[in-house]
Amino acid sequence: MSSTNRSPPPQSSTNRTNSGPPQQPPMFNKFLIYSWLVAQSATTLFTLSYLFIGNPNFYYRSLLAAAIAYIIPIFKSNEGKKPTKELAMQILQNENAQLVLYCIIFYFLATPSLIYLVPNFIYSFYHLLNKIIPLTGRVPFVQSLLQKLKSQQEKARGLAVSLEINIFIFLIISIFTTGLYGIIIVMVYFRYLKIRYVYNASIKQRIAELDMAVNQIQAHPNCPGFIRNLIPKIRYYISIYIFNLKYYSFEPLFKNDLPPFINSLTFEYLFNQKIYPNLLPASIQTLRFMGNYNMELEIGTIPQSVINLEFGYFFDQSINKIGLIPPSVKKLIFGSCFNQKITIVGAIPPSVEELSLGTNYNHELSKGIIPSSVIFLKLPTNYSKPINQGDLPDSIVTLVLPNDYNHPLTLEILPKSLKTIKYNKETYTQFEDIAQFITNFNKSTK
Repeated sequence: MSSTNRSPPPQSSTNRTNSGPPQQPPMFNKFLIYSWLVAQSATTLFTLSYLFIGNPNFYYRSLLAAAIAYIIPIFKSNEGKKPTKELAMQILQNENAQLVLYCIIFYFLATPSLIYLVPNFIYSFYHLLNKIIPLTGRVPFVQSLLQKLKSQQEKARGLAVSLEINIFIFLIISIFTTGLYGIIIVMVYFRYLKIRYVYNASIKQRIAELDMAVNQIQAHPNCPGFIRNLIPKIRYYISIYIFNLKYYSFEPLFKNDLPPFINSLTFEYLFNQKIYPNLLPASIQTLRFMGNYNMELEIGTIPQSVINLEFGYFFDQSINKIGLIPPSVKKLIFGSCFNQKITIVGAIPPSVEELSLGTNYNHELSKGIIPSSVIFLKLPTNYSKPINQGDLPDSIVTLVLPNDYNHPLTLEILPKSLKTIKYNKETYTQFEDIAQFITNFNKSTK
């Protein structure tokens, strides 16, 4: 069970949440130590005050104190570093930063409720307990009592993690009384849970356990029919609206790092790691590689479930092997740098209906390279090779030509099913317009 990384400020940053309790640094600024201890104590005391007195001011003070306790280690870890996008992404992977987001959400968006304070209370209580126990050596009875409490630390932290997930259910139920305002906080908390899932092993474990429990309920012979039918619908809703993940890490991806029922996955600009076959969940339908990604593909890298596949700016790897791009793909987009000549018929599978060849691809097309399933084709922005009869399949309905394309076109070269040509910010949709366009275009290329 992983614990929250809410220790006193360390000397160096942590890029990825560890599964065990955070290590305590040997030395750091006394002011920050005292501030951290005060913030931890205030979190605990204000939570108890809200429990027994019920004054909303104590609720807000508890969240504020917890946020300060999380911010102090982040500040110390990154003090003096130049602000960059990469640094921001590194900080986001730190559990302290994630829990700051938690505090912000429930400080500004939620109606005060004790359940929102409990995770912070548990984390603070055990951090303080670990500091107090060494000071009680001369009072054996007290030390023994505190040691018994400490023995429950992992269970308590597990409870805190479970609460983070259960709060989501609580928020959904609350929509019936809070209306539109409740929907807003639910959607914001969705995003928070996504981030937590990607970077926190305990959240992954708890969600996996919850998923297994739901499977057992669904398979139980005494499960009511309406519940058995409702579960797949809820799973679908979760996959569409919650687990459309954006993966911000630049670290390697491992098995079970991603939820098994994810619908959409975007690898953001920092990610450039090899993805081994069968590593990505088989539920993914939309897969995007953005920015830096430029790794060799293997058969099985792209799941067979993917329908929409997009490669980012820097991707420039060969796809000349049947099966690298699975036959499930219907929409295929290449980025600006892609310029690997496609020579194998079937490398672009015959399932693809929409194809965009990026910016810099500049190799002659030959018959069969573009499959006869394609109905929308966008040629590369800088494409300068002539198009010959048979290069374009007759299935194409919409053709987007480069603005600077200057080779002659004829009705024989163009697909028989063609209904729309887009060229130089103009769109031609009638046969007469297309014929006139070809005449004018050929005059301009002479």
